Amino acid sequence: ESLEDVASGENNMNLLKFVRKVKADRDSPVQLKKMKLSKLSQVLEDLENKIEAEEITLDEKLKKKEEDLEAKCARRRESLESELKEEMSAMNKLNVKEKENLSNEHKKQKGVIESEIKARVSGGPSLPPAPECPICLDSLAPPARLYNCPEGHLLCSECRTKVEVCQLCRKPVQGRATAMEQYLRAVYGQE
Repeated sequence: ESLEDVASGENNMNLLKFVRKVKADRDSPVQLKKMKLSKLSQVLEDLENKIEAEEITLDEKLKKKEEDLEAKCARRRESLESELKEEMSAMNKLNVKEKENLSNEHKKQKGVIESEIKARVSGGPSLPPAPECPICLDSLAPPARLYNCPEGHLLCSECRTKVEVCQLCRKPVQGRATAMEQYLRAVYGQE
């Protein structure tokens, strides 16, 4: 039997009040503790749910950022590949042009060499080089007007107007060398 049963059996109200008060005081903190624990348990559960929800949100944000970065990376990769293809195409075009230029240059050189070989093989006389003006070093081939000094040195009509004496022997220039002009016209086939 409990104290409460004993006190009520004896009809002792004071004792019954006291026992009930002690019991209430004794039960009250336990009840409070139980209530606090349930509230704390609920708060803890709410907090865990909130943390879990935030983790899910963060995971979704992270996944979205990763997808955005992958898309950006793919676009940049495509852009770089496109630029590289354009550069390679331009380089290939330039290479083809350079090859064509070299080929044309080689063909020209080959043509010159072949014509020189044909001229030498055919046995045809090649024209002797024309004399040069000792002052300006221009060719005195026809139709040039030639002048000479008493020693027979030749000079062109343009240089004749600039000098009074031969630059080789220092003797005065006499006049035109018409015989040499005729000879050079005959040699070069311009009669």
